[in-house]
Amino acid sequence: MWIEGAAYIDLGDLSVAPPDLELSDGDYHARHGESKVETLSRCPLFFFVRKTTRKNGLDRGMFVNSLKGVAEARHYDRLWGPVPWTVTKSPSRCILLETSEREVDKPLLEENQIHFASGSGTHAINVRWGSTGEYIVPEGNFYDNDCRFVTTAPAFKNQNMKFLGKSKIKTGAGFIMRAESPTYSPREYDNMRFKDLEDRQGRPQDYYVPIQYTNPKAMPPVSKATGITLNYPIKGFLITLGMEKTVDTTYNPPVRNNPFAKDLGNY
Repeated sequence: MWIEGAAYIDLGDLSVAPPDLELSDGDYHARHGESKVETLSRCPLFFFVRKTTRKNGLDRGMFVNSLKGVAEARHYDRLWGPVPWTVTKSPSRCILLETSEREVDKPLLEENQIHFASGSGTHAINVRWGSTGEYIVPEGNFYDNDCRFVTTAPAFKNQNMKFLGKSKIKTGAGFIMRAESPTYSPREYDNMRFKDLEDRQGRPQDYYVPIQYTNPKAMPPVSKATGITLNYPIKGFLITLGMEKTVDTTYNPPVRNNPFAKDLGNY
C-alpha cells in the first residue's frame, strides 16, 4: 500500500466521501455544487519516502508535503491513496546537477557540495553563499524534457533555493530533469552571472526541480477523454466493466493526454 514516491491525500483535507469521486461529472456537480477539480485542488499531496519509527504504538512513515517540500514523520491513518497526480506549474529556476563519485544513502553536505543518490547514480549540487543551491534559468517548461520523480533529494525552502539543514541535510522530493539541448537567455537576470553561458548553450544538462514549485495536484478519478471510471483509493485499481486491472497512480505529465491539467492549473 505504501509505495515510494506515490502520492496520498489526507482525508481531513478531502471535503467529500471518497466514493463520490467515482460519480459522473454531472452527478458530482449536482451533489456538491462544484467540480472534482475544484474539490481536489484544495488537497495537498503527501509523497511517501520511507518507513520510520513508531509513535504512541502506531506505525509512521516519512512523507513530503507538496506545499512544504520537506519530509516529515506522520501516522498512516487518515491517508488515502495512492492517487494519480500531475503538475500545473513550471518554475523558471532549475538547480544545476553534476555527476558525483560519492556513495551516499541520504543527502550529504561536503566540501561546498550537496550529494544525493537516485536510481541513476549520485548527483552533486554546488552550494552558493554557504546556504543555497546553484540554479539557472533554462528556456521552456521542465516537463517537456525527460523527468524522473525522486524522494531522495535535499529539501529546499524558498525561491532562492536555500537548502534545509546544516550538518544534517533534510530530505525533499522533486524531479531530476535532463535537457538534451537547453537554451538560456542572456537577458535573464539569473543567467547573467554565468561567464560560460555561451558554452552552455545546447549542451546536455541535468537539473533538479523541487516539488513544491510545480504546484502538484491530484487528478480526478474520471477521465473525460475516455469516460472510464477510476477507483484509485486504497489499492489503486482501475475498475472497467467489472474487471479489475492495475492503473498508473504515479506522476502523469501534462504533456500527455491529460484532460485535467489545464483546469487544475486554475486553482
